[in-house]
Amino acid sequence: MRWIVLALLALSASLAACGDPAPRPATRAENARSIPFAGRDEKEVISAFGEGGRDIIEHAASVELLTLNPHQLVDGKLSPETDRLRGYGVLGRVTVTDDTEHRSIVEAVYRGLKGEGAGPASCFWPRHALRFTHDGRTVELLICFECTWVHVYRDGAEHEARMLFGAGVKPVFDSAVKAHGLTLHKGN
Repeated sequence: MRWIVLALLALSASLAACGDPAPRPATRAENARSIPFAGRDEKEVISAFGEGGRDIIEHAASVELLTLNPHQLVDGKLSPETDRLRGYGVLGRVTVTDDTEHRSIVEAVYRGLKGEGAGPASCFWPRHALRFTHDGRTVELLICFECTWVHVYRDGAEHEARMLFGAGVKPVFDSAVKAHGLTLHKGN
């Protein structure tokens, strides 16, 4: 009987040593499902992003980070950049391909939507922007951390919302801008 117990222990130890095959990395869709919703309540977010907008943001096949010239006009003329987003000159853009960075950006967006540290001002000088694309649909966020507003556009100009956006998440965006070597407009 003792040798049977020893044989079973040896067998279970050898099976445990084999273990399961290496776990496969999670897909972007699986990662998105695990993003904790840390923003406003669901109705407010759907109001901001439109029906299906949250799905676009969380499951985006393409996430673009952009830096903008916050002044559409300089000395009464359009700012000098030829690449434009919603009338603002684009200083730099990069497609975020890393799933971890995508998740970090989405989490920052949700935290920003809480509006913590937001004190609205009448200006709107966006220096940061995001474009999420999923299944041919887009959500664009133009963010002004100076006045703590975000303007949300979905599928072109079909859906626009303006919401307070907490300045506490600015370091996440600035870190991504720096990591990708993008130019960030300084000053007024």
